[in-house]
Amino acid sequence: MGRLMAEAITSLLDACWSAGYYPARFQEARTIVLKKPGKESYRELKAWRLIALLSTIGKVMETVTARRI
Repeated sequence: MGRLMAEAITSLLDACWSAGYYPARFQEARTIVLKKPGKESYRELKAWRLIALLSTIGKVMETVTARRI
């Protein structure tokens, strides 16, 4: 399974580099909000933690591209 995934990502990377295109979908982040433990009141902004979740495929593409450069 890992080998097939690596081959699929490699094909995707090659196609993106050939086309000179980086899909906007890979640049999007999804932000989730988590409560910080032990806070007295969750009405205050400091009682929350924002976590940005980035596309794993996008991260791989950026890392491989950076190493290639």
